[in-house]
Amino acid sequence: KAKYKNQTGTGLGLSISKQLVENMGGEIKVDSKEGKGSVFFFHVEFEVSSTQNIIKKEKSTSRKINKNTATHHPLDILLVEDDTFNQVFATRLLRKMGYNIACTSNGLEALELIRKKDFDLIFMDIQMPLMDGLECTERIRKDFDKQPFIIAMTANALEEDKKMCFKVGMDDFISKPIDWKHLESLLIEYYHKLKTLQK
Repeated sequence: KAKYKNQTGTGLGLSISKQLVENMGGEIKVDSKEGKGSVFFFHVEFEVSSTQNIIKKEKSTSRKINKNTATHHPLDILLVEDDTFNQVFATRLLRKMGYNIACTSNGLEALELIRKKDFDLIFMDIQMPLMDGLECTERIRKDFDKQPFIIAMTANALEEDKKMCFKVGMDDFISKPIDWKHLESLLIEYYHKLKTLQK
């Protein structure tokens, strides 16, 4: 059984930077020399525009986060994530949608919390210390009567990684960096699945 342990980092910072630069139509490159280090740089072209035009463009092309998502689609949510940046980012997105969520930083802490409280939905990181997301999911599926939906949340988006997530009993998959529209659609989807199971 594959395990993600003893990892010093996920490379997520570079992944986020790459996505941000590419979203602006630019490209990011690296100049690396053995024994000396690496320099990352990017190139982005911008059109000169007034502040008023920029504001109008943002309003016309972007859809704001729905702050009433939790009101219409209430869920008890647990976030299991060890990286502080990712934890804060995901928590802020969920809270902007109106959710009050619980949060832990590894699989062992998650199991302790699940013993005390029932959750409808768990966002589960894969690479974590003490107990990773794969093992934690296996334990949840084996040891608990109340079964939450579990969505893998990881920077690894390869097909092999997805297969491992589904094999241990996860229900879905969301890639980092998190796209809030995808996150919102998952919340709505699993709310409806929960209501169907409760009928």
